[in-house]
Amino acid sequence: MGRESCPSQLMSHPPVQIQCANPDCLHPDNDLGQVVCKRCQKPLLYRYLWAVNTADIPVDTSVADRYLVVHPQIWLDTQPARQADLPPLIPNSMLPYLHLYSQRLHTPGLYGFCKQAEDAPAITLLDNVPITSTGQLLPNLETVWKNTSPVRQVYWLWQFLQLWLPLKDMEVTNSLLVPDNLYVEGWRVRLRELISDYPDIPDSQVENEAEAPESDSANDSEGNGSPDDSPDDSLEANAEDDLATSDRSSPIATESETLESNSVNDSRRR
Repeated sequence: MGRESCPSQLMSHPPVQIQCANPDCLHPDNDLGQVVCKRCQKPLLYRYLWAVNTADIPVDTSVADRYLVVHPQIWLDTQPARQADLPPLIPNSMLPYLHLYSQRLHTPGLYGFCKQAEDAPAITLLDNVPITSTGQLLPNLETVWKNTSPVRQVYWLWQFLQLWLPLKDMEVTNSLLVPDNLYVEGWRVRLRELISDYPDIPDSQVENEAEAPESDSANDSEGNGSPDDSPDDSLEANAEDDLATSDRSSPIATESETLESNSVNDSRRR
């Protein structure tokens, strides 16, 4: 999505404070870099997001009194207990993030939007992106390919093959064709964004829940397991369990699961 700068909301920041995500605490005055909350001693949540099309916003900029730019297009949510802004109407271009929720081992999710001026488009914020716990991008596939064993290379390619049909259904196969969009985390391949196959088509919007089209991506996910002789079965299963646990509190995840469930029920009726 496009973005226009808004000087009133993009500014140099004072010493950054991060809010405690514990709902029984919500202490707002923890110094950036602290591990536990000053008040309740619970671990602080450092949630790093990918901000789409914001490469021109400088590092160390505070956005909308909430997000801190820590690296180009990598933003830290300093109020992780607060729900991200979601409009009543979601652009059609964002729906693949919801429909491909079943592929979340490899694909990012829609976290929310950061609205600036009234006449400026909102910035799209993605979570479940290939970013480390310290806010750094994971290794790019192209940079590590030469030093990787043939067995792992084949396994990465197999994962891309499994992703092709679900992404094709959502018309975002370009996500697999842009080298700068492909990252790896050990055995697992990950996408930084979902890239439309038809980027020049004007975007439109549908209602958040009522008019969102149903998807068959849940059925495609049945073929997303690793080969029978793959040594990475347990790793993939554990990673999926971890993602499922971490996603339970996300409103976007809840909506995605609803879309996926409707799709499966519709398929059974047919």
